[in-house]
Amino acid sequence: ICKEKDTFIDIGCAEGYYTTGVAKTSCIDTIIGVDISDSALEQARKSASINKVDHKCQFFSKIKPAAKLIKGKSLIMIDVDGSEISVIKELMSGLSTSKKQASELLIETDFHPDGRSNENEISGELIKHGFSVTKSIEQSIHHRFSDISHQLTTSLLDQVIYGLEGRPSNQKWLIAKPSN
Repeated sequence: ICKEKDTFIDIGCAEGYYTTGVAKTSCIDTIIGVDISDSALEQARKSASINKVDHKCQFFSKIKPAAKLIKGKSLIMIDVDGSEISVIKELMSGLSTSKKQASELLIETDFHPDGRSNENEISGELIKHGFSVTKSIEQSIHHRFSDISHQLTTSLLDQVIYGLEGRPSNQKWLIAKPSN
């Protein structure tokens, strides 16, 4: 999904796990992290520095200044634990038509207080802004076991705890592209 992209934006970047990872493992030279937490942004900056990719990474507390730095084809990841609709609205208000047309979105679904998924609302909001969901990927605990979790412990329970990251097991990732 990162291939042939010029910009990667992670909205809800937290400590910079994906910003640092994408900076280290891809040819994308513009990596942008956005988070409302100052302490998370500080950790993201430290992660980029420790991993010697700070020259590729920039971090912001607001979406619109970050969106101004988008160049070329972009991958925009949104992982904001229930604030997806407001984030999509703010993002879209900060993107020009040409930037929207060159963007691919990766959005993690979440849940309403009553336990219902917000997938339909996210899809509806994307349609309003000229995007369509092209793929819906169910998250599975089986995909969350990494080589590192096997190295840390042989306990299956510990591996499940590491793999879940405190997340519900039935969330989805939506991939959206501009409708043509």
